[in-house]
Amino acid sequence: MPSPRGDIASTYKRFLFFEIDQHLFQVRWILPIPIALFISYIVTSRILVTSANSSLSSNVWDVLFSVFGNGNILFFVLNVVWIYLVSDLPIEAQFGQLVMFRLHSRKQWWFSKIFLLIVLVLFYLCINAAIVAIIASFVFPWQGRWSEAVLKSPLEFYLNPQATSLSPLFAFILLLILLILGWFGLGLATICATRFFNHAMTGFLFGLLIDAGGLIALKAGIPPPLEYFFIHIHLLFNLHSFFEIFSPYPHIILSMLYWVIWIIVFLVIGIKICLPSDFFSKERNA
Repeated sequence: MPSPRGDIASTYKRFLFFEIDQHLFQVRWILPIPIALFISYIVTSRILVTSANSSLSSNVWDVLFSVFGNGNILFFVLNVVWIYLVSDLPIEAQFGQLVMFRLHSRKQWWFSKIFLLIVLVLFYLCINAAIVAIIASFVFPWQGRWSEAVLKSPLEFYLNPQATSLSPLFAFILLLILLILGWFGLGLATICATRFFNHAMTGFLFGLLIDAGGLIALKAGIPPPLEYFFIHIHLLFNLHSFFEIFSPYPHIILSMLYWVIWIIVFLVIGIKICLPSDFFSKERNA
């Protein structure tokens, strides 16, 4: 005879797969594809023209860093699309409410949302990175070293000159870690607001407010240490130091720690919000 604990684990697993099916396979998750294609085309074309005019070779890494290291692309486009896609995560449809009722635990429900958020952030990052890399590879070669153009003018490709002492692959892995932590933290703050107000649009606006704060801090050039409280300096790869002792930018490890603290804080906030919440509503807020 199966144990109650086994039944709970089985129910929890089914609920997780149900959540992934309900959210990841929605039509709106097609939205990142045309956006990534358009961004890839624009950035690749610009680098192609620059390379031809300067007679300096470029490669796929130039395009990847020019997309995912560009503050304008991140804060005006990719962050906004991400916030929109996850803003309704804690809002359950009627069938979802019935499935959730079988969990018998609001903490389990909340952590299922956290697991789903991890799946979504990895999917969102992979689909964007894959499209940019594929489009760029039609024009530029893959190389295990920095291109002549990057070594000549790294700032034009949104790279700190210190970063060129790293290999392109290792530097890009560090960039991806920042994006994973940053998007997960931003998404977590968004769904906490959605759960608190029980309205997806309010959660979306709260996420936009955080994104706008980082954008304003980036454009206004807020001096340290005040700028360390905003997300821009912890999300953009080119605003980090690697080996320089006296640098106006934080070490990349400090930014990772910033996001870990951010995530822990909002995990706790989410639990505090969920425990007294009434999950059952008559309709799904959009």
